[in-house]
Parts: sequence; C-alpha cells; structure tokens
Amino acid sequence: MNSSTKIPRQTTPASPRLAPEDRARRYALAALAGEVARVDAAGEGELHLTFNHSVFRAFQLVPSGAITADEASNALVAAAERVGLSPSDIRGTLKSAGRDGQREARELRFEPDLDRKNWRTGQSRKASQGKIRTAQRPAPVAPRRPPRPELEALWTAARPVGLTMAPAPRNYLQACSYLNSRGFWPPDVGALDLVKILPEPDFSWPAWWPWGPAGRWTVALLAYEADGTPASLHARAVEFPGWPLPPDKPKARSPRGFETRELLFADRAGLALLRGEGPPPAAVLLAEGLTDTLALALYAARQGDSLAVLGLMAGGAPALASVAWTPGTTVVCFTDHDTAGDKYAAAAAASLPDSVTMFRAEIPYE
Repeated sequence: MNSSTKIPRQTTPASPRLAPEDRARRYALAALAGEVARVDAAGEGELHLTFNHSVFRAFQLVPSGAITADEASNALVAAAERVGLSPSDIRGTLKSAGRDGQREARELRFEPDLDRKNWRTGQSRKASQGKIRTAQRPAPVAPRRPPRPELEALWTAARPVGLTMAPAPRNYLQACSYLNSRGFWPPDVGALDLVKILPEPDFSWPAWWPWGPAGRWTVALLAYEADGTPASLHARAVEFPGWPLPPDKPKARSPRGFETRELLFADRAGLALLRGEGPPPAAVLLAEGLTDTLALALYAARQGDSLAVLGLMAGGAPALASVAWTPGTTVVCFTDHDTAGDKYAAAAAASLPDSVTMFRAEIPYE
C-alpha cells in the first residue's frame, strides 16, 4: 500500500448542473478529508479510538462506489502514521473497522438534473426559469439591528473565556464549566477571540437584553453583516445536570425587538474574508449555529491560517450572497444531516454565486 497516494482534489468551480455520481463523489471526498482531519487532530490517549471511528465512517462510503477502498486506506493510513500509531495497530484497525464500515454502508442519494441553487428543494432548472408573471415586489427593508453603541458597550463589558482563579463571577465560572463539559477547553476557546461571557446579572443591561439578570444566556458570539460590521449578538444558555434549562425556554437568545436575518458568525479568518482583508482562505467552513461554529473554529485553528469559518443562524444564509467571494473559493458546508440542516444547506447553496464551489461534509470532530 502506498501511503503517499493523494486524494484527488476539486480544483475548478462546480458546474451549474451536476450528475448524481459527481455529487456523490464530491461528498465522499469531503467526508474522507474530514475523517483524515479528525485523525490528525486527535490528542494523546484518543488516537486509536479516533482512527477506528474514522476508518469505519470512511469505509461506509466504499460500497456506494463514490470512493474506493484504496483511496480511503491510503489517506487514513498516512494520517495514522503522522500521529504515531504503530503499524500493527493500523493494519488491525483498518481490517476490522473497514470491514464493519462496509457492512453498514451509507446510501448516497442525489436527484439528477437539479438547478444548483435549488439542489435541496427539487426544483428543476426549467421550472425555476418558467415565464410566470408576478406582481412587482416592494424594495427590501433593511433588517432592524440593536443600537451600535449599546452593542459595543455590552461586548466590551463581556469577559474573554479562559482559566480564571476564584474569586470570579459565578456566571463566568458556570459558563466556563459548561464549555468544558461540552468538550471545549476554555483556554483554547479564549485563544480564538470568538466567544465571550456576558457580564454579571447586576450589569446595566440594555432594554433589548432583558434576560441579563437571569445569568443564564451568557455564552455569546457577535454576529456580523456581510461586510464584517458587528451588528448583533447571539448567546447560548448555560445548563448542567443540576441546573437544567426549563423545557419552555429557548437554548439561545438574540436581542429582543431586532432581527438577526442576513447575519453571520465569523472567526478571525472568516472576519478577514468578510472585510476583504488579506489573502483568500484555502477553504471556507460553514457551520450551523453557535456551538458548531465554535467547534469548527477550534478545528480550523489547529490547521494553521488556511481555513476560514463562517456560521449560520436562522435567516442568515442570504448574507452569503453579499460576501465579496474570490472566484474558485471552496465552501465546505457542515450543517447537520437532518431536516433543519438540509434547509440551511439549501439556503446557503441558493445564496452563493456560481463561481463558488460548495459541498457538504461531516463535522471534523466533536
């Protein structure tokens, strides 16, 4: 087996119309790249388990014909050798996990002849170009945003994430403990300069954030316009086994009385992309929601400066149409593979220009 065999790379923008086998191939290669990245990012003590899981997941795609067993083997063996797994562990895991993965194959189904911008809705290109007269729509109204000075004051008062010795505000310690319980090591999160902990309950909260005194929705990200201007924020509720979130309460909050449509989360490289600063990234990772944005940002940070991360919340995908994309950019969509995730992916595909290649993949690590 030649461990140096490279996975074929997509170097040209996607055709507006892709055959089902092309879509399956593109998806499978992206999924394989994600599993390779998972092995590369594995820490001490989890190498063997991670390799086993990634071999299983990759070989689930082999029976579909979208990738070959040799492609999966060569890519994953090379990753395992880089992280220091022994040859005997590699051979044994490749044989057993690869066999089990093929027994539980994943079916890849893609409908043929779909308009690229409607690849999840099922509309045909002819249908989308039908000559149907409609009433002229009124000019779009700009979304309502919270006052910029108040937003900046709240974000300035919020605390960066990190290791803080007691005494520290209770809500801050709770938030850091919550992040740690979700597998996000606070010092690593703090290094991203992406997430902050909102102030203590006795802070002078703006009227549009009435939940501040509760001290519950405190893990926050800024949300940006397509040009990188801070416009709003989004905060996740902190919850523990002994302090569960009531079932009638939402997991996340945004400013009351204002809109979050056409806004994006962004890590440092993603923000540079929105602002047109620096060279274009090698790829843009697109996440669904606050937690997955954080997970992908941590993954991207481990890969150096080549990847940018953008995150979507409800109604945010249309902002992608206003981003100043470099032609040929690759966007890898990591939305969940469920009904909501499919809707996010469809909205993203419909908003991206034809000069940008987009495909979906599994999140690189949990």
